[in-house]
Amino acid sequence: MRSIPNLRTSLCLAVCFVTMLAGTAGNAWGQPATLLKSKEQRVMTGVRFDGNTSTVSMVIKGGPAAKAGIKIGDEILSVDEKYIIQPVDMLDAFANKLPGEVVKLEVRRKNQYIFFDLRLVEVRKGNVEINDDGTVKDLDEPGLMDEPAPELAVNEWSGIPKGLSARLESNRGKVICLLLFQADCEWTREVGLPELKAIQEAFADDPEVLLMAIHTPFRNFDKNTYSNARQLVEEIDVDVPVGHDGSANKRSVTYDAYRAYGTPWFVVVDKQGMVRFNDVSLPLEDATKLFRKLKRQKESDGN
Repeated sequence: MRSIPNLRTSLCLAVCFVTMLAGTAGNAWGQPATLLKSKEQRVMTGVRFDGNTSTVSMVIKGGPAAKAGIKIGDEILSVDEKYIIQPVDMLDAFANKLPGEVVKLEVRRKNQYIFFDLRLVEVRKGNVEINDDGTVKDLDEPGLMDEPAPELAVNEWSGIPKGLSARLESNRGKVICLLLFQADCEWTREVGLPELKAIQEAFADDPEVLLMAIHTPFRNFDKNTYSNARQLVEEIDVDVPVGHDGSANKRSVTYDAYRAYGTPWFVVVDKQGMVRFNDVSLPLEDATKLFRKLKRQKESDGN
């Protein structure tokens, strides 16, 4: 996130991650769907969705949607008469839009069908609110960086090789790559796990690199179960230890400890136990560069 390449500067997460819109999911409430599209989103509406549906779960304070009157629980049906079925459909609807343009949203609110006019604004980076005068108020910075990695709070593990501890403290001297994910997250299926699989295949025989996937539910607990998480990992054919942090109605401690901003979410910890990467996506090329750099570090070198 701040080391190679800072995706937050060009996207804005993720994230099934509570897929948001303005690009669609993440920073500034709206963008990581750009991961699957070649054209970068330039505008934001300021809404977050409930999983992979078009039902609004959050409205950014002061954003276009808030000003227009969109509320949590509204289901977005169309944008300028283009039907919306899932958050990714919003990307196409906004791909060529510019700040200042007005779009018409059709919304279902309970048994009512309502139309709203939204004046779009440029993408705002980070977790923000927009003041009345258009200036941006930064909220908590997502992504713990260049600080000691919190120990993992994981309830259950599967796929741990004999003799390997899943604790970070026990694996000092290794570069540790964690994927935080949710079983019902489409971005995890389309981006996170495929990226982890590519990294796994490239570093399978490297004793200095440890890869783990941690199921970190923060919503939809009935769908985000450990069994569903393991099933998804097996389906994508990723062969790494899989942990589960959470309960039937308690959100993940690990997710909050690393200040993740959605799922999928990658964290890389160096040999000294410091967080050196914390972001929505980690393509193999970038992972290779980062791992090589961190592997060259001496045990006593924290830089």
